[in-house]
Amino acid sequence: MEIIDFNVNNLDDLVSIMQSNIPIYFAEHEVSEFKSFFTDNQESYKYWIATKDNKVVAGAGIAYNEKLTEGYLCWGMVQNELRGQGIGTVLTKMRIEDAKKTLGVGGKIICKTTQHSYTYYQKMGFKLLFTVDNHWTEGMHLYEMELILE
Repeated sequence: MEIIDFNVNNLDDLVSIMQSNIPIYFAEHEVSEFKSFFTDNQESYKYWIATKDNKVVAGAGIAYNEKLTEGYLCWGMVQNELRGQGIGTVLTKMRIEDAKKTLGVGGKIICKTTQHSYTYYQKMGFKLLFTVDNHWTEGMHLYEMELILE
């Protein structure tokens, strides 16, 4: 597996990966939000792509606030049939390490996820802050979490 920086030429591959995770991990309306993320936030995020055998298999990003006190995990996804192979964990650890370098000790990473993924982030050290039922779409609840960097 190789990790590379996002390139707009890979957007269609990432949309396909996202669609492989609808309706469990993403809602249908998020596809257009995901596409606009790359044009609306041109300098405030970092996004990486995992490739395997020269094929895009995952992507994940982190955005930062202007004061560089908080980071926000964004648009983490793995091709559905490849879930559970550690690809997402590599990308999540990369995002945490990038936040440590960018924010330093005491910085905070926010993760907004669902009931289907929050236990994964708990294993990565994130603490649950609150939940909101049906936030993303009917039956898909928001689980907002944070990790304070040490």
